[in-house]
Amino acid sequence: MFKLCCCWIGYDILLELIPIVGKVISLMFSLSLYKLACQAELPRSIRKKMLYHISVDFLLGLIPILGILLDMLYRAHSKNLRLLRRFLYERARQQNIKLAEEKALANDNRIPLSERETDIF
Repeated sequence: MFKLCCCWIGYDILLELIPIVGKVISLMFSLSLYKLACQAELPRSIRKKMLYHISVDFLLGLIPILGILLDMLYRAHSKNLRLLRRFLYERARQQNIKLAEEKALANDNRIPLSERETDIF
């Protein structure tokens, strides 16, 4: 990515400058990110959003000249990457919480019963 005026320009916009072939290559990049989402077992709702973004990106790219500008504004690849990162981050956070709870429980079981705080009343 590089900055042009006030906008960040990525590989997708550069590929759009090559008629048809550029759009196909861009679509292949999009689908490879979608494949990664499938391998990471993202929920169906997130994968549907990703496919929606890919479809809109592809259809906007079919419009001559104006499609390049619309594609640059829509930023489908960035949206899909953000969806993937958010989900993976949340999954990792949940797993860390679960591991911490299991570790705390395991440590609690090592304390002899006589030393544990017990609430009889």
